[in-house]
Parts: sequence; structure tokens; C-alpha cells
Amino acid sequence: MRRRHGVLAAFLLALTLVSAGCVKQSADKYQAFESSKALVDDLLIRMPQMSVKELQTKLENEEEFILIDVRELKEFNSGAIPGALYISRGVLEFTVEQKFPEKDAEMIVYCKKGSRGVLAVDALQRIGYQNVKNLEGGWTAWKDKSFKDAVDDVHENSDDGGGC
Repeated sequence: MRRRHGVLAAFLLALTLVSAGCVKQSADKYQAFESSKALVDDLLIRMPQMSVKELQTKLENEEEFILIDVRELKEFNSGAIPGALYISRGVLEFTVEQKFPEKDAEMIVYCKKGSRGVLAVDALQRIGYQNVKNLEGGWTAWKDKSFKDAVDDVHENSDDGGGC
């Protein structure tokens, strides 16, 4: 009887230690940040970026890649980078796989200044996209680099309403 209790006690101790390790590992995986800026700053440290000049070169060379604008529809309709496809940041994870099932396709994401783009790239990487970059400085940087003549067309696009 004592042997059974000893084995049971050892089993419970081992189970407790394993469980504690899992909780610690899970907590580390989802670090809490004091602000959204701190979260974005943390992501920027390890986030693949592309400069406006690099994007302009890709467009001039007519390279194949997917360019996604994650701003709000009103922002997109007021002007966008040529060839950009609109997918609102709010529904990105729910619609991107239907439109672009190839997880190794090159994608460049942008928003107004870069923060939503960084969050979008993080989300895309979490669902398996392997070749995604954020446009440094977003739409604002694009316009500031004197590419205005190519971007100020109003886009006819309707919000598909999500799907989530």
C-alpha cells in the first residue's frame, strides 16, 4: 500500500512540474506589453522591412509580388500604391488565405505610417506566410519620396464586409 502511495505521489509531483513548465512557456510566448507602441516597437526589431526605394525598383522591374494595403477603405480610395490590393487589417487573417493560398509567395504589406503594417506582417507570419515584409513608413513614406504622380488615383473598390 505504501509503495502505491509513493508511486502516486511521485507521479503527481512529476505532473505538477511538467504543468508548471507548460504554464511558464505559454506565458513567455504571449508577452504582455505596456502599450501598443511597445508591442509595435518589439515587433519592428525582428520584422522584415522593405524601403520605399526597394519597392519602387520592384515595381519598375515589373517583378512578381503581392502588394497589400491594410488601411481602411476610405484611406485606400483616396490613393494607393499602383498595383496594391485592398484587404483591411481588420479582416486580413480571414480573407488572405482565400485570395493567396501560396504561403511562400512574396508579399509586401503597407498601411499609413507602418504600425498596422507591422501587426499585419506578424499576423501573416503566424498563419504560415513565409516571405512577408512591411513597407517602412507606409503610405506616408511612399508619398514623401516624391512618387505622388503614380499614386493619387481614386480607387473604385468596395469593402467586402469581412467574413469573420
